[in-house]
Amino acid sequence: MSNQWVEGYTLEEVETSHKDYGWIVSKVKKSGGTFNIKKVFRIKNSSTWNAYQMTREAIFYEMGRKRVPEQRLFHGSPWAMQIAEQGFKIEYARSSGACGAGIYFSSKSSESYQYSCKNGSQTNVYLLVCKVALGVTVSGNRLEAGTHSVISGTKHVIYNETQAYPSYLIQII
Repeated sequence: MSNQWVEGYTLEEVETSHKDYGWIVSKVKKSGGTFNIKKVFRIKNSSTWNAYQMTREAIFYEMGRKRVPEQRLFHGSPWAMQIAEQGFKIEYARSSGACGAGIYFSSKSSESYQYSCKNGSQTNVYLLVCKVALGVTVSGNRLEAGTHSVISGTKHVIYNETQAYPSYLIQII
């Protein structure tokens, strides 16, 4: 696996012997995942990464130059391949969610897996591991002024699509 980045988008398979593969398998199992992992891919998307970096920097200044809380969280979607390639799109968020029209993540792989399924163009099921800049969080089910994300149990919700960077794509058997 290469640490070099190129302009644009690439998926790079993570070898089973690589430490990142072991870390992901461990994170999945420790958070309730009982599904079998077929492959893990590292997502390299320069435009999505640059947008994430800019948003994280903006949050840094909004927080008075304090360290921005970030977490690696799971995201399940039948559109995982499209998210890997294009990033998250807030316009596709449904307002019927428990915390409104946001982008939902979980610290539990088993919870996010429930939202992973094949869509018409995919032959496999995928789960994303994302780096999420949570910023100032609020507990509950609605974003409040001066906050960047909502936490409700194991759910983390953001309302700015560039607050998350999809960094790994897990192919599930």
